[in-house]
Amino acid sequence: MRISVLGNSDTNGQNLADRSQSWPVLIQERLSAELGREVTVDSWRFAPYRPDAVGFAMGLVREAQPDVVIYTLATFWCAFTTVHSRIEQRFGQRAARLAARAERSYVRRFEHPAGEDKPSRPKITKRLARRVIGAAPVMTFDRYISTVSEVIRELARMENTQVLVMADHHFNVAARQTMPNLERTIARIEGMVKAMVLERRLLWGSVEEAIRVGGGRDEIIMSDCVHMNAEGHERMANALVPVLRSLAVVV
Repeated sequence: MRISVLGNSDTNGQNLADRSQSWPVLIQERLSAELGREVTVDSWRFAPYRPDAVGFAMGLVREAQPDVVIYTLATFWCAFTTVHSRIEQRFGQRAARLAARAERSYVRRFEHPAGEDKPSRPKITKRLARRVIGAAPVMTFDRYISTVSEVIRELARMENTQVLVMADHHFNVAARQTMPNLERTIARIEGMVKAMVLERRLLWGSVEEAIRVGGGRDEIIMSDCVHMNAEGHERMANALVPVLRSLAVVV
């Protein structure tokens, strides 16, 4: 059985201390043991903002010839706003790189010791920058939806392949407070994409629902407001293994 994951930096375990704790690796190990046969799980970081992103991603999928494709909606690209993206849009990539370098230097210089209750200068500065400069997503909503729609149409055309599309998680409380439109944007994406998925008789799941099981949901998101910790990956594996086990009977 072969499973291909069109994912992101989270599915690749990019921010984990040990990438073997990422949920694609966990489901490969657990399904192989449960089914008593080899299960291979590919995991690719799909960057929808890049030129010909869909063609590149689908080339990987077709070459792998998987039995199951899991496509996780990375709403970060159009729902999560950053000052860096706003600077790049207004002043170009060089200005954005210089701003990012200056911010990293500032954080290293003024970062408070761990456990300090006072807000750090970098956090205050970031809030001020949002008010003065503004913030923007990497992709516009329309461009993101267009790209996602194209991926889903291409996946739906694949014969003898089960496709599971998974709605994204809603980041953490700090992100939701900083970006008031975040959850509304995610809900809008889910509503549009879910209708498309079900119309094509593909499978629909939710990262958010998976990581909520067991409580302490916001503690699962790292301090960068975006990536899941090892517990989040464990919960994802727990949610996906039974689903994939049932699909193994079909394929």
